[in-house]
Amino acid sequence: MESNLKYKKPSLARKSETSQLGEIIERMIDTYKLRGKYNETYIIAQWEQLVGQAIANRTTQLYFSDKKLYIQVNSSPLRNELALAKSKFIQMLNNQIGATVVNDIVFI
Repeated sequence: MESNLKYKKPSLARKSETSQLGEIIERMIDTYKLRGKYNETYIIAQWEQLVGQAIANRTTQLYFSDKKLYIQVNSSPLRNELALAKSKFIQMLNNQIGATVVNDIVFI
């Protein structure tokens, strides 16, 4: 009994279109809908570069939950200053990322 289905070998030849690795990774992140989590992780990893050394040195904990950024600061005066400028702080973080990643900030 012979099958009419023929197995097609995958082509081992290179495609004529070439892409940069960075472009491929960006497309993969978008395809699997990981952009939001990627941006959150980027903010946490680049915290010192985004906000400066003075704030980063006084930050003891930083995490996201439902587009809210929770920041634990060990300096009460700094916590009060940041709370007063919360909307500017949110806007600055979102502008540096280029997307709306932070909707609210909770200072602990």
